Amino acid sequence: MTELPKLDRVSCGFLAALLALSAVLGIVGITSDLGGPAASVAAISCVTPARIEESAQRIVKLTAAVTFTEVRVAKAKEALAAAENSTTTARARILKGELARANAALTAARASLKAAQTAHARLAARQCTDPGGVVTATSPILVEYVNANIIRMNGIDTGDPDTTEFKINFKVTASGEDIYLDGDAIASANPTAITDGLAWSTATDSTTGTSTYTAIVTAMDGYRSTDINSPGDKQFKTMDGNSRTFTFTTIIPAGTDNSVVGVQLNGFKWGTTSVDVMDNLYTTGISDFRSDLMIGLYIR
Repeated sequence: MTELPKLDRVSCGFLAALLALSAVLGIVGITSDLGGPAASVAAISCVTPARIEESAQRIVKLTAAVTFTEVRVAKAKEALAAAENSTTTARARILKGELARANAALTAARASLKAAQTAHARLAARQCTDPGGVVTATSPILVEYVNANIIRMNGIDTGDPDTTEFKINFKVTASGEDIYLDGDAIASANPTAITDGLAWSTATDSTTGTSTYTAIVTAMDGYRSTDINSPGDKQFKTMDGNSRTFTFTTIIPAGTDNSVVGVQLNGFKWGTTSVDVMDNLYTTGISDFRSDLMIGLYIR
């Protein structure tokens, strides 16, 4: 994906220096928690019989693993009982360790089986009614608005624009399977299925556009080993049954005197596998994923 150009008049490094002088210059900060109710769940295609069968085969393998481990525990118990009656304390101590490890392995195997059975039940509930048909089913991803924050910094020297930093926080929950969120940010008011990344734009009432400003998406818990942090291909993985909170950030300078600017999120690209261009576009119920407006921005 082509990276958006950097700020042409105020660099991020210069802005950081300005923020350090906030006690002298003054900062206006606005936080909004009123931006949005929880987004409703999007619709996706049904699950194919082949995928249901693959899930069923996983349960078969995990069931066999549980059975094998149960046998291992039983044998460890028998060996320990025999050792306590006829061998040294040292030998019994070794066998107690083996029994403890076997019990731990059995606990893990049973947990994996239970998780697979839960995931299989969710997939089965979304199975296609016929091999060639497509039905509407519940998406495994839910995106919820958290809040938005604005910081304004007035320009210092003649020709410097006032600058506004926008942050919109949102939460992604995976239910039924693991989810990958496309972490690239792309300026687009009307995203489509081929849009490569999180789509954003300035709000309708803004007098400054988004064509020349960079934006980033970060996870509040940082990058995990299962994420991808490569230029033009950023991905964040949320495990089934878990949630992660993310922050969209952009910095926009005043384009003209008495400028008005605000930002909004218009769509999230996501998938169930790790690929550069995600297959799914989430746009349901996100009209309130936006910041408040910053008004009265000037070029000094």
